[in-house]
Amino acid sequence: MSVDYEFRLGTEFKSIAEFKEAIKEHALLNGRDIRYVKNDQVRCRVKCKGLGGECPWMAFASKVGKSSCVKLKPLKSKHTCGRNYSGHLASSNWIAKKITNNLCRGEDMKLGTVIQTIQDKYMANISVWKA
Repeated sequence: MSVDYEFRLGTEFKSIAEFKEAIKEHALLNGRDIRYVKNDQVRCRVKCKGLGGECPWMAFASKVGKSSCVKLKPLKSKHTCGRNYSGHLASSNWIAKKITNNLCRGEDMKLGTVIQTIQDKYMANISVWKA
């Protein structure tokens, strides 16, 4: 996924978990502060909390029939908020997935290198504990 990627109405995902991963990746790449409003086995609604909750961006995905496929339904795709550098969505598991390729290539990944890698690619400030 790139910074310029935009979600489109009707986009399909294999599962709710894949939808959440895509939303998290998009939010971290673009510096957005998102929150899950409704989140259960069959649906997931995500809103942007930028500008004190006034940003209209929202995405909703739910299962299609009895299949495990999840489809993006209503979507308000324009953010009116500014970039957020907090990186609160970047969990330690997510960070581990992002640096796995570097470790497989035999790169020396010290704590400072991990933090710098995430800051360079996602412009998100992560804590030492998460790294």
